[in-house]
Amino acid sequence: MQKRKVNLLLIWFIVIITLQLSFGIRALTTQFDLNNRHNIASELLEVPQIDTPTAITDQILILFVDGMRYDKMLEANTPNMDSLMANGTTFSNYRVILPSYSRVNYAAFSTGSTTNMTNVFANGYDDELELPTLYSLIDSNDLNKSLISDEGGWAKFLGKDSDVTVYVDTISHSLQEGLEVKDAALATIPGNFSNIQFIGFDDVDAAGHDFGAASSTYIQMIENTDSYIGEILDLYDSLGQLDNTTIVLFSDHGHEDIGGHGGETIAQTHGSFILAGKGVTNKG
Repeated sequence: MQKRKVNLLLIWFIVIITLQLSFGIRALTTQFDLNNRHNIASELLEVPQIDTPTAITDQILILFVDGMRYDKMLEANTPNMDSLMANGTTFSNYRVILPSYSRVNYAAFSTGSTTNMTNVFANGYDDELELPTLYSLIDSNDLNKSLISDEGGWAKFLGKDSDVTVYVDTISHSLQEGLEVKDAALATIPGNFSNIQFIGFDDVDAAGHDFGAASSTYIQMIENTDSYIGEILDLYDSLGQLDNTTIVLFSDHGHEDIGGHGGETIAQTHGSFILAGKGVTNKG
């Protein structure tokens, strides 16, 4: 009887493990490839450009926090993000582009286009973008552009058109990467100040994958990133540049409580998006 119970338990565990592996392999495969593609770029008609509005400021600081879920940002102790929200506009209903993978949303942000325009459907996309990007459209003689991040998707999509490019030399998606990015930013910006400055932090996403959004580590990484952002804002202030800078803070997706993204749930798609600085008049 005892032997029979043991055999039944073994069979049960084998079934469970097989199911988990099949779901895991399917999810991993989907992350790097997607079969139900439909590119609509060739079907669209050109729309005349609207009048270009007068610039509010002379420069933009773009702060990217990979994988930061909106409600978890609110839950964390983030005085610097709170200040940006209080003195800017928070898009509390912001939803990311589907499928909710990083490279999909990197491409969408870089080009201002949706998935069916960028042809980037998963994280496995490793080619140059077929569309012009924010950086490629801006003449470096008019505005210079800088990128400080790891050597990942942003490097692929924005790096070649950046005038100042700094990639941190660390293990990608580690919990220490953000500190190195912050240090690189503080060392680079004073002598290489750029009109458009992009700084990317990956620690929050790393914690989401390793521990889940419900973990204390995930919250801690949000708080760490907030402190890094505070140091960068202080640097801008010390250089006399903060009052003439529009600040964009955003994320590319959220995370499930147990970790993971790529689907359509609120936890995975409810990212963070804040605009702040001079000229942003709708506060809160």
